[in-house]
Amino acid sequence: MTNDTEWIIISDSSKRVSSLGEKFAIPIAVRSEAIDFVTTTLFESFTALAVARRGKNDNDGNFILDVKVKPHDVQKEWEEEIESIPGVVCSGLFLDDYADPIWVTSPDGSIDIYLPEQK
Repeated sequence: MTNDTEWIIISDSSKRVSSLGEKFAIPIAVRSEAIDFVTTTLFESFTALAVARRGKNDNDGNFILDVKVKPHDVQKEWEEEIESIPGVVCSGLFLDDYADPIWVTSPDGSIDIYLPEQK
C-alpha cells in the first residue's frame, strides 16, 4: 500500500481469534479452470483441505475455496506462496500490515479500534 492510501478493516467480535484456522476456514478466490490444481497444491504444500463454496462466487465470478488449516500452522510466508499458485486470484490472508485501523464491534454496540502497532 502506498502512504497516501488508508485501508480500514471493520469486523465484529465473533471473528477475533488468537490463531488463524482456530474458528474459520481461509477463503481463497480461484479461477474456475484451476480449482482441481489449486486444491491439490494446497493439500500437498500446506496440508490444507479446500472445499469449494457451492453457488458462491466472488464479484468477478471466481470460485471461492474455503481452506481449512490447523491452528498455529499458518506462517507469514503463506500469503505470498498461496497467491503465487497458478489460478489463485487472491486469498483472505492478511498477514502483512495492510490495515491502518481495525475496527471491531461488540454485541453491546461498543467499538474497539486497533492500530497497526497494537495488532
